[in-house]
Amino acid sequence: YLKGFGGHPGAAGFSIDPAHLSAFAQRIEEFVARFAPPRKRLVCDAVLAGSEVDEELLAEVNALEPLGQGNAEPLWLMANRPISQVRAIGEAGRHLALVVDGIRAVQWGGGHLAESLSSGGRFDLAATLKPNEWNGQRSIELGIKAIRPAGPISVPDAASGPAVERLGAGEGLMRLRQQPMPIQVGTPEGAELIGAKLPGCPLRSAGEVVKELALLALPDDLEALLQANTRLLFMLPPRALEHLEHQARRWPDLDNLRSAYRELRAGRPVDELAGKILAELGIDGHVAGPVDPYQSPTLRRALLERYRLLIFGWFYRHADLDGLRVAVQRLWGSSE
Repeated sequence: YLKGFGGHPGAAGFSIDPAHLSAFAQRIEEFVARFAPPRKRLVCDAVLAGSEVDEELLAEVNALEPLGQGNAEPLWLMANRPISQVRAIGEAGRHLALVVDGIRAVQWGGGHLAESLSSGGRFDLAATLKPNEWNGQRSIELGIKAIRPAGPISVPDAASGPAVERLGAGEGLMRLRQQPMPIQVGTPEGAELIGAKLPGCPLRSAGEVVKELALLALPDDLEALLQANTRLLFMLPPRALEHLEHQARRWPDLDNLRSAYRELRAGRPVDELAGKILAELGIDGHVAGPVDPYQSPTLRRALLERYRLLIFGWFYRHADLDGLRVAVQRLWGSSE
């Protein structure tokens, strides 16, 4: 059918005799009908919370310029977020505007979604960051590329990970009654509760190597368990996840370090870990010149531990099972 064709990775074209156009279109339609409709998939670069959106982050994105073909602007994932102030805007209501985490978000051509989104609920958004200037006021807004009802987040091209399962509390208790296994708990109260409800399941001793383990709390030696190929059944209650996030924020980050420096200069006591970092950097209340905070081994460890616990908590709440496996492997598994 074709008289000629050609192109390059960004475009393609062909020429055809008009007399063959109808037959060619029919053959194309027959070919396409053999396949299921394609599912649109967006791959986001990083997870974003509204509290992280500021001019500093936008400046870091701008530092990646020039953005475009081969260097796309970062696509951010905001998962399981409530939205408000949903409305259609622009000529004939062609576009969509809403607020998420206190930030205005716009989707060009998305006005038809306004009615369905106005009923409320929680949503996953894929978006870019954009500066917005209006009447002399500057703000940062989100450019929505896709929005959907909140659901499990998939990890693209997830490789096989460790033997990991995730069950809710009710399902987990039923499983353990039918298939007893050692249990990891985080508190003496948890140990008493398990002893009463699951007398057939022994509590794991510190450092004990087991073939399978039910987790009501995150063990300190998770790396060793993965190296031993222990099969892990995660059944973390909400309280355990909240405890993990509390633990994560006990590790200081750069903002905590700045606050500690101000407290030190004012002659007030500072957090023990932050004080140790300042001491490693040779800061005793006054900074004579630029200091690279990453020279502190304690800060490097603190940032790693903080990141590891917060990211694990996010994946546990929002990712599908393959995504959780990938997170566990990459955060605690072997780097080989």
